[in-house]
Amino acid sequence: MQRSFARLQLVTLLLAAAIGTRSGLAQSVPEIDDAGQVPATAQPVTGVSVQTISGELTDDWDIDLFRITIDDHENFSATTTPGPGTVVDSRLYLFDANGYPVYMNDDDPNDPVSNLSLLAAGHPFGPQTDGDYILGISTYFAIPLGSDNEKLFTEPDDSTAPDYTVMNGPASSMMLTAWDISNIQTPGGTYTITVSGVNGALAVLDANMQAVLSGRSVTLSWNSMPSVRNLRLEQTAKSRIAWTSVPLQDAGYVVGGRHQVVINDLDPAWYSFRLAGYRADGTPLTLGEVDLLVPANNGFIVSDAFPNPASSSAFLTIASDADNVVEVELFDLNGRRLRQERVTLTAHSNSRYSIVRAGLASGVYVLRIRSARFNSSRLVTFVD
Repeated sequence: MQRSFARLQLVTLLLAAAIGTRSGLAQSVPEIDDAGQVPATAQPVTGVSVQTISGELTDDWDIDLFRITIDDHENFSATTTPGPGTVVDSRLYLFDANGYPVYMNDDDPNDPVSNLSLLAAGHPFGPQTDGDYILGISTYFAIPLGSDNEKLFTEPDDSTAPDYTVMNGPASSMMLTAWDISNIQTPGGTYTITVSGVNGALAVLDANMQAVLSGRSVTLSWNSMPSVRNLRLEQTAKSRIAWTSVPLQDAGYVVGGRHQVVINDLDPAWYSFRLAGYRADGTPLTLGEVDLLVPANNGFIVSDAFPNPASSSAFLTIASDADNVVEVELFDLNGRRLRQERVTLTAHSNSRYSIVRAGLASGVYVLRIRSARFNSSRLVTFVD
């Protein structure tokens, strides 16, 4: 395993359109059906460099929540734009990934007569780290509530001289569970939220990892994951006892585009390769995983029995570089054949063969796996 990674060659395939500015990758994300009103039903926002989120508050009491990833918290902002959109008096809210309050705004301080909203960049109440958050929109005057039925944010009306243009911070340490819609005073309608510093939700990212084998070399490729921290490629034999890891971000390969890695001189084995990293909050992510057979000269791979020793059953993995049928026989140490079974193999796929103890005494047994061009044996031990 170490020897294989010592020969790791990194070849980054850059797409010219992806090397440019973030604005060149900007995306507009529409609401799908009706975005939820609590964290568990918030609509995930996918894609990179999200620029706008659009939707509709179908009634005056409707609230829409979107699960986003902020990858530039210092420059994060969100604002409802005057058009396209028919919501005449909006409110914007930001919660953390679990629904705890961060900050909210009623009226944009730069344009208070519009009755539209702004979550300002660089505000002390704003997000303090990159990571997953929930962005919400409602009409005036919805109030988010915690499990204690108390409001989550300070409200302009709390003051004897209300200022609806301020950024309102948390008034509770509870998470969002419900909304008070009893005092809503304006109708719903369509809206567009313009955002900065936002990528899609990491929880739904898929790097579209692929593997192509040529002899004893494998070419792995995947889509760029620009918001993932400490991106790394990991490799293990199919037993998955230990993973060998190569950091990719540290080598400067986390950039826009699709990436390619060539691993040479792999020993014959059944491998798993996975692409992994971390969210900004330290939560581990697996972004792609592929299994691959590097066959021996005879075209077959047979794993050891696992678990071994076993109490009731064990299994082994059999794989071939072509469609095949093998015969699996079980012997005791006296050479007496106890079982015999034919197993059909599909090319470059692993077949899991189970050894059930039923009727067998404690002890060591021999499994023989053979075909016209292959003959191999494995031991399995059953214990009480």
